[in-house]
Amino acid sequence: MLIDDDIFFNPKIPEQILKTFGWNIKTPIIQKGILFFKADFYEDGFILADRKNAIITSEGETLFYIDGKKYTNISTAINDLGFSILESINTWDWKIEKEWVVTKKNGKFITTFSKLYECPLKVR
Repeated sequence: MLIDDDIFFNPKIPEQILKTFGWNIKTPIIQKGILFFKADFYEDGFILADRKNAIITSEGETLFYIDGKKYTNISTAINDLGFSILESINTWDWKIEKEWVVTKKNGKFITTFSKLYECPLKVR
C-alpha cells in the first residue's frame, strides 16, 4: 500500500487540511484511490490550491536516479519500470526536487514547502 501520509495520501486528508488552512484544492493527481502530493508528480506551474489572495503551484526541476538511470520525470520512471516502482520512491537517488510555491495572486513570492504540514496557515 502506497499511502504513507507524506507523499501519498487518502484523497480526503489533503483536501480537509488545506480547507482548514483556507485553501481550495484544485485537481490533484489521484490514481488507484491515492492522492500524489509530492510536487515532482506535477508539471511546472500546476495549481494545487488557491485562496482569495494567493495560489500554490508546483515549481522547479526534477532529477533523480533509479539503479543508475537518470530521470527528470516520475511518469517516465513509471512507464519504464511499472507503477510498483513508486513503492521505493524514498530510496531513489534524488538530486533536484520541485517544491510547492506559495505566491500572492499578483505574483509576489511568499514561501515554499514540500510537506503538507508545512503549508502556510496564514498568507498576508
